[in-house]
Amino acid sequence: MSMEQRRETLIGLLDDPHPAVQRVANAALERLDGFSGLSHLINELKSGETPRQVQAIYGLARVPGDQVLKILVQCLRHETPDVAAAAARVLQEQRDPRLVKPLVDILPHVPTMIQALLLETLGQLRDRRAVVPIIQLLPALDGEALERGIQALGRLGDPTAEQVLIGLTGHHSPRIRAAAALALGNLPPAD
Repeated sequence: MSMEQRRETLIGLLDDPHPAVQRVANAALERLDGFSGLSHLINELKSGETPRQVQAIYGLARVPGDQVLKILVQCLRHETPDVAAAAARVLQEQRDPRLVKPLVDILPHVPTMIQALLLETLGQLRDRRAVVPIIQLLPALDGEALERGIQALGRLGDPTAEQVLIGLTGHHSPRIRAAAALALGNLPPAD
């Protein structure tokens, strides 16, 4: 069955007498439209014009599938900061635990602004697989990225981070000391 046949079938179901069938057909039609728009969005990403690239990134958020997640992760290393930041924000909205490994892998290789967004995302995912990589990355971080890394450790709530967080309570920056204190308060007691 071709895409056009699928589309026509789903359009026909929009007139079904049962509202549940209409809703499902509408959702399926939106997904199908998303798949057909993927190649257009990929072409926009290759356009070289930043506003169009950013718009394409946000368009990818509406397209389902693993391929889209891979494209968004690749865009985190985009040479244009606005494009990379848009990809980070879209990935943040996905809240998909499959993102933990690719985000942890790319974290050391992206600019500080993107690191900060990715660390926030990892904290929101609340997947403890991110704890050790974040701890290992902390010495290379500063400013907002360091603060977000500490906040992520607090959200992840793994007692493994306790000694690192205690050490950061002596940091020269009051923001870092405060973030470390808050994160320590979020950790459950060690067994």
